[in-house]
Amino acid sequence: MRWIKLGLFSFVLVAHSFLGDIAVHADSQNVVISQIIAGDASAVQEFISIYNNGASEVDITGWCLKSESLQPLACITAPSNTRILVSIHGYAKIASTDFAASHPIINPNDRYDATYSVTNHSSGNIIGSHDTISLVDGANIVQDSVSWSTALSSGNMLQRQNQNGVMTDTGTIADFTKLTTWTQLPMSGTFEESVAPSVCPEGYLFNQEGVCQPDSCQNIDGLQLGIPDGYDSDAVGNCTLHDECDNLPDSQPIIPEGFIRKNAHDCGLDLVPLQLTEILPNASGSDTGHEFIEIYNPSNTPVDLSSYVIRTGVAADKSYSFPSGARIGPGEYEAFYDNAMKFTLVNTTGRVVLAGTDGTILDDTGPYESPNDDIAWSMVDGVWQYTNQPTPGKPNLPSFVEEGSTVASTVSTTGCPAGKYRNPLTNRCRNIESDAVVLASCESDQYRNPETGRCRKIATASLALPCKISQYRSEETGRCRNIVTAAAPAPCKEGQERNQDTNRCRNVSAKSVPDAAFAVQKVKDGAKAFIGWWALGGVGSVALGYAGWEWRREASALMKKVLSVKLSK
Repeated sequence: MRWIKLGLFSFVLVAHSFLGDIAVHADSQNVVISQIIAGDASAVQEFISIYNNGASEVDITGWCLKSESLQPLACITAPSNTRILVSIHGYAKIASTDFAASHPIINPNDRYDATYSVTNHSSGNIIGSHDTISLVDGANIVQDSVSWSTALSSGNMLQRQNQNGVMTDTGTIADFTKLTTWTQLPMSGTFEESVAPSVCPEGYLFNQEGVCQPDSCQNIDGLQLGIPDGYDSDAVGNCTLHDECDNLPDSQPIIPEGFIRKNAHDCGLDLVPLQLTEILPNASGSDTGHEFIEIYNPSNTPVDLSSYVIRTGVAADKSYSFPSGARIGPGEYEAFYDNAMKFTLVNTTGRVVLAGTDGTILDDTGPYESPNDDIAWSMVDGVWQYTNQPTPGKPNLPSFVEEGSTVASTVSTTGCPAGKYRNPLTNRCRNIESDAVVLASCESDQYRNPETGRCRKIATASLALPCKISQYRSEETGRCRNIVTAAAPAPCKEGQERNQDTNRCRNVSAKSVPDAAFAVQKVKDGAKAFIGWWALGGVGSVALGYAGWEWRREASALMKKVLSVKLSK
């Protein structure tokens, strides 16, 4: 008995020394990692098998094996509408392509369930000195894992122990043994058709568990549970790359440099609104090198003309690019000649349009019609008009008019109907006024107003009701007014006179005594005159005496007051 105990102790000690650096993690009660080969001397021979410990088949479609860095070594996939089942006590085999090539499976009903390429040719994808291999299901949940440090040498194999068809899964170091050779395993799991429903409804696809799920992008292969980053979905369930500018070729995830948003879906060039200001369509002599198109830059920054074009023709259907490197400074006028840009301005009827290379229309000269030699079509005072003073590269000038001539003499009237002429300011046809024009006669009770030229009613007294006896009809207004008569007013009272300005009575002043009707005569002295003077003297004496008597008290008081004042001084 003692020897038996000693033997068991020695076996455990040896096993511990061999497997002491292997750790086993058991997360699943059914599927476990059963074999691991880390590779031979060339580090490309790698193999892993998994085993079904359970009492029913296990669907391993979409399961993956990962290394210590959790980078997938291989994932188990199946054809569309199928799945891979591991039978009861059955295996699934995963190998490197080099291992599968050197260890072919002869049985036509058997196979490797997944293969992968070794990318690390120096130490292999599975590192024999130290590594961790994990088995994860379709939901990325770890079902089993095995770790080691120095136990697995190159070419050796770890083998999980099998007790009557059940792999040991205690999570201890005693679960694995070390082998130096690999033996062919039984058949792998079998393919089986997917569980019902065999066909998902429209707009749905099977997920890894065989369950129908809504597909967010039906035009992209595979199930899309959501709209991928950088994509947009339309109303019918199709996904396209996000495009900021529908009007530009290819998809634009952001608005390109140099462009701006024009509306909800389109983008356009960020163009400075340059202006067409003058063109010379018909130069005298040879047109080549003399016809020009003038452009003005109203902004405060220089403008590169590489994104601008000129269009000519009646329909503006001929396009011309500016010379390479052409620019216009801020607030500058620049003239471009036909020999540099190779454009053509016809001498009869045409127009010029300034546009961006994206089709944006910036300015339009409007149509011109048969201008004379050296007559420019110019923007002057905000109106397109003809001028006999072309000013290429400078502010525009109106036509110069000599004394006795008219502006219209420099402007073609071609195109206007008979009886009309072309206004040099507006370039529109207007009626030609003539002195020979005879207006229709007004009716018998009307006259023609000289200011408006219209007929007006003649206001006559015979057309209205007669005025009252004391009234008359005004010739200006045709209305009845009171007659002012010269009837004598009532006489003024005694002592008053009548004011000639106001016709009112007023008091007669002393200065208004009328002059006598005869001259003043000198009074002669006589007996009567002598008696009269004595009588007047007597009356005066009596009056003074009476006044002294009446005012005697007041006079006495006044004398006393005067004397008292003098004495006080």
